[in-house]
Amino acid sequence: MKEYSKTFCVYPWIQQQTTPTGKINFCCISMHTFVPREDGSAMMLDRDSFKEAWNSGYMRDIRKKMIHGDSVFGCETCYEQEKVGKKSYRQCHNEEWSAKLGSDTIEGLVDRSTANDFEVDRPPAYLDLRLGNLCNLKCRMCNPYNSVQIENEWKKLDAKSENRYSKFWNKFGLEFGSCTPWYESENFWKGVEENIPFLKKVYMTGGEPTLIEGNYRFLDRCRELNYADKIELFFNINFTNLKEKFIEQLNEFQWSSVNASLDGHGEVNEYIRAPSRWDVIDKNFRKMAHEGGARLGLGISPVIQIYNILNVVDLLEYAEEVMEETGREIIVDFLFCLHPDFLDIVHLPDNIKHEAIARLEDFKMSSQVYRSQQEKSFFMKNGIDSTIKRLQMSLGQENPQMIRDFLSYTKTLDEERRQDMRASLPELTFLLKEAGYDYDSQVSLLVDQ
Repeated sequence: MKEYSKTFCVYPWIQQQTTPTGKINFCCISMHTFVPREDGSAMMLDRDSFKEAWNSGYMRDIRKKMIHGDSVFGCETCYEQEKVGKKSYRQCHNEEWSAKLGSDTIEGLVDRSTANDFEVDRPPAYLDLRLGNLCNLKCRMCNPYNSVQIENEWKKLDAKSENRYSKFWNKFGLEFGSCTPWYESENFWKGVEENIPFLKKVYMTGGEPTLIEGNYRFLDRCRELNYADKIELFFNINFTNLKEKFIEQLNEFQWSSVNASLDGHGEVNEYIRAPSRWDVIDKNFRKMAHEGGARLGLGISPVIQIYNILNVVDLLEYAEEVMEETGREIIVDFLFCLHPDFLDIVHLPDNIKHEAIARLEDFKMSSQVYRSQQEKSFFMKNGIDSTIKRLQMSLGQENPQMIRDFLSYTKTLDEERRQDMRASLPELTFLLKEAGYDYDSQVSLLVDQ
C-alpha cells in the first residue's frame, strides 16, 4: 500500500470504535476525542447511528488531514512512539490491513473517498466494541470510564477528601462521569447487526470483556448469521477469570488473538492491578497456552509506567518461561503510559532511569527470544529498544512536580486499598528516596495539605 503521508492511518477508512460511555471514536488510543453532532455534542449509540458517524464532517476532516500529512488531534500516542523508534499503532495498522484487504482494495477505498469529499463508500471492516465499564479490577493507570470499580472508588475518595480528589484529576484533563447502559439499546444492536456482514475483525475490551454479557450476545449473533468463520477476534483480558463458554466460542471464529493485560509478575501485578491474584492469573494463562486451539494467538501487553519500569524484566522472563513450557508463541508488546501524565517514565529522576536501562540491557543479553531472528521476537525487541531509547532521550528531564503528584496519588490509593508501595515496590521506593522523594513524608490527597 502506498504511503499517502507521514500521518496517514488506514483506521478512519476501515474502523469504528464504541467507547465504554457509548460515544463513537475513530481510534482506541485517541484520548479525549469523539465523533460530534453538528451542535458539537457527542454522538451516542443509544440514539445515533454508526452510519451517521461514519461519513460525518468530523470523520471526513480527519481523513483529509491524514491525506495532506497534517497532525491530527488524538494521534499523539503514535507520534510519540515513532519519535523513539517504536513501531506505532499507525504503522502496524497500515501493514495489517494492507495484508488483510489487499493494497489495491485499500488504495481504491482511499482514492475514491478522496475524490468524493472524503466520504467512504462501504461500511467499516473493523469494529472496536467496548460495551460499558464492567470490570473487577482497579488498575492504577486506569480510569472510571473503563472500570466501574474505579468509578465507585473515585466517588468515595472525592467525598472523603471534600472534592480534592476530583480537582487533582481535573488538572490532568480527566473528568468524573458514569457509564449509562447505552449498550442495551436496540438502536445500537440494530446498527451492529447491519455491520456484521462486512466485518473482517472485531476487537473486544472493556471493562473486562469476559464479564460483559453483551460480548457473548455479539458472538452468538455472528454465529447465527453464519459469519463467525469470516471474522477475526482480538481481546484484551485480565485472566482473573476464564469462562469455558468464552474458550469454546473462540474456536468457531476464523482466528482469535487473546492479549493478557498484565503489568508485572507476581506481587508487582497484584499491586498495580488490585485486587487480582497472581496464582489465579498464572493458572488461567497457562491453561489457555496449553489448551488453546490452532486458531488462537496469545500475547501480553504491559503498560510501561513508573510502577513497573524496574520490574518489567520479570514479566518478560515469565513470558519466555511459558513459551518454553508450552511451545506456544507469545507476542509481548509494550504500551507506553501517557495518561495520566504523572505515571509516565520520562518524569523519573535519572538514577531510576539508569537502573531501568541497565536491567533491560541485561535482559537483552540473556533472552533467547530477543536474540532470535524469528518473527515472533519483533514486538518484544521493538518494545525493549524503544523503552530504552525513551528513557535515554529523557535523561536530565526529571519533573519534580509530577513525581510529587505520583507519590500523592500512590499514597492515597495505598491508604484506601490497604496496600503499601514500600512493601510491594521496595526498590522503586528506595531509589526515589535516594533522589529526594520520600514516600513517608508525602501527604495523601485525603488529608489537609
